[in-house]
Amino acid sequence: MSSRMSSTVHDPDCHLGEGSPLGALYAADARVLLFRVGFEVCSAFHLAECRLRPVPPLRS
Repeated sequence: MSSRMSSTVHDPDCHLGEGSPLGALYAADARVLLFRVGFEVCSAFHLAECRLRPVPPLRS
């Protein structure tokens, strides 16, 4: 899937969930390659957080 194809499905109200380009890449069975970066900057975790139900409580 090209970047153009993944961005055309982008729902403007969905920044990190199923309607995001990342959600489209996962639906297309894409892979994530982290090259010289850590997991703290990996957007794949944001999609996982959106998929997590029930939403975990916030730390106080």
